[in-house]
Amino acid sequence: RKLRANQADEETLRFHYENFGPPGTVAKEEHVSDLDLTLVTFANDARLNLRPTTFEPQRFRLRVVFPQNYSDLPPAAGGVSDLAGLILLSSNLRKQTQAEIGRLLKLRGVTPQFTVNNGTPVFSISGPSGQLGFGLQFLTALLSNLDLDQDHYRAALSRSAGQHQNMLSTPGLFALR
Repeated sequence: RKLRANQADEETLRFHYENFGPPGTVAKEEHVSDLDLTLVTFANDARLNLRPTTFEPQRFRLRVVFPQNYSDLPPAAGGVSDLAGLILLSSNLRKQTQAEIGRLLKLRGVTPQFTVNNGTPVFSISGPSGQLGFGLQFLTALLSNLDLDQDHYRAALSRSAGQHQNMLSTPGLFALR
């Protein structure tokens, strides 16, 4: 019996966020030689720290550390950073669905991850060095064109509640305190 072809395979799956206009202006660039670290500050006050490593050849690791952290939140709102990460990773982009993004990430070997480290939200992307451009485009699309709708918020809230319940059933909660 002849199988019906998958329509998604017939169409070319491509990332719809390839052009964000001209790049930002670099306001300051400084090299710290003993750390082999290049510090870049853009005109909009965004900062980028670049450091080459040899422990993962042909791979990149990009970490975004958000300036807001647990110290900026009232004690009763401690799970807000975790929920924000779940919303970030489970929402559609305005031009592409979560399913399409998931397929693109797998095809390119790029992995996004959201963690909260010592109260500070951290978003990481890693993958083959040839996919760094895609990783930066994905990050920009995620931070600038996320489709925050009720369905994805409810799904993220449910996942957050499940994680919170798992945390309460282990000694992990005491470790955080």
